Amino acid sequence: MLFDLYFIFTYGSQLEESTFAGRSADFAWFIMFTSIASTIAANFLGIYTLFHALLISIIYLWAQENSGRIVSFMFGVQFKAIYFPWVLVVYTFVLSGALIPWGMIIGIVSAHLFYFLNTTYPASGGPRLIPTPPFLYWLLPAREVAGAGFTGNGATANVYRASAPTSGGATGHQWGRGNRLS
Repeated sequence: MLFDLYFIFTYGSQLEESTFAGRSADFAWFIMFTSIASTIAANFLGIYTLFHALLISIIYLWAQENSGRIVSFMFGVQFKAIYFPWVLVVYTFVLSGALIPWGMIIGIVSAHLFYFLNTTYPASGGPRLIPTPPFLYWLLPAREVAGAGFTGNGATANVYRASAPTSGGATGHQWGRGNRLS
C-alpha cells in the first residue's frame, strides 16, 4: 500500500506539473474519463475496487509522455519508462500467485483509450474525440505557470494548447511578444 501511495503521489504530481501544467481542468478530465471507463469495464468483470486501475492509468499516461526516460525499479533494474506499467502488472502477477491483475489491466486500457483519442488520433490528422467539457474549464480555469513547458511529443502539446479555451473570448488576448527582465 505504501508503494501505491508513493506511485500515485509521485507520478500524479509529475503529470500535473509537466503534461498538464496550468491546466487542472484537463487533468481532472483525464481522471474522470479513466475512472468512468474503468468503472464500466469493472462492472462487466465483477471487480469492486478500482484503486489500482486509477494508479496504473496515471502511471501509463506518465510513461507515454516520458517514454524515452530510463526508470529504475526494485533493486536497480533499469528499463525505459514506456514499459513501466507492464512491469508493474507482471510484478503484481508474480506476487499474487497466478491471479491476473484485472484492475491494473483495466486501468491501462482506459488510459490508453484516453491517450489515443486525445493525442495519437488528433496528431495523425483526426479530430479530438473527447475534449474536456467546458464546465471543467469554468470550475478549474487555466493558469499561467512560469517556466512550465509542455513535455512529451510536440503533437500532445499542440493538441492541448488548441483545446484550452482562452479568457478573452473567441480570439483571446494579443499581448505582444514580451520583454525579458534581466
